[in-house]
Amino acid sequence: MHQKVIYKIPNGDKFDEFVFDPEGKGKSRYQLNGVGMTGVTTILGAIAKPNLIDWAATEAYKDSIGKSKSEIETILKDKTYAHKRRSDSAKDIGKDAHDWVERYIKSKIEGKPEPLMDKDTEHICIRFKEWAVNNKVTFVASELSVFSRKYFYAGTFDFVCEIDGKRYLGDFKTSSGIYGREYFAQCAAYRIAIEENGAFTQNGTRMDLSNITGSIIVRSDKLTDEEVRDKNQETFNKYKSNRYAKQPFEVAESVADYPKDVKYFLGALVVYKEGFEYDVKIDELIK
Repeated sequence: MHQKVIYKIPNGDKFDEFVFDPEGKGKSRYQLNGVGMTGVTTILGAIAKPNLIDWAATEAYKDSIGKSKSEIETILKDKTYAHKRRSDSAKDIGKDAHDWVERYIKSKIEGKPEPLMDKDTEHICIRFKEWAVNNKVTFVASELSVFSRKYFYAGTFDFVCEIDGKRYLGDFKTSSGIYGREYFAQCAAYRIAIEENGAFTQNGTRMDLSNITGSIIVRSDKLTDEEVRDKNQETFNKYKSNRYAKQPFEVAESVADYPKDVKYFLGALVVYKEGFEYDVKIDELIK
């Protein structure tokens, strides 16, 4: 479990204090000189996701079947929406898998025995391990925190690895798919901060990672392989097409498109700052 870490970073003739508190909520999670910083994922959350709206509406409809008017009114009053209940449950599974991946990476870096897998998340974790072994992945660092003074945001990414002599900033996902470029925009935000200040380990050490080649997303679905096949069959029966078929595991890279990913993130930053924070000069963000 991560603990609160305080970093002292030189800034001219003084030192800045960057604080990462994993138990913190909102802007108390990351702070620079006592001021809360916005998280990378919060900024990207300003971009609308129509598919999630459709999904939430579908879950609400399915949940309402067989319920009385008073039961539905109680759900609305207490805000115990179906999509939120399902999402919270999925987050628990995703967090457990993420924790194992973090421990696995650290075991490889430190040359220690691999952590045991839990039966509930074994199908998620074994895919990640097989990818790492089959591609001869060398892990360089795990769970690094970064921040940007210029744009005043912060975040934590999963790992840095080397494959075929190339160094990647990586993030592990357990979502249902890799859609669009949002994940790469997230990685771009981390790389912008690294170029500005470096990255910081959980024990307070600063790492210079200026030689990163690209970003890599490793996604392992929460569903088992069999469940994915069943879901794909249901989708095919409905649409008579494999267009919407999903994979239980996928890896995607971004190297040449990094400038596009930077623009995506900075665009989201403008939207977020304009909509939620009014003490920022928008023109300075989009130079």
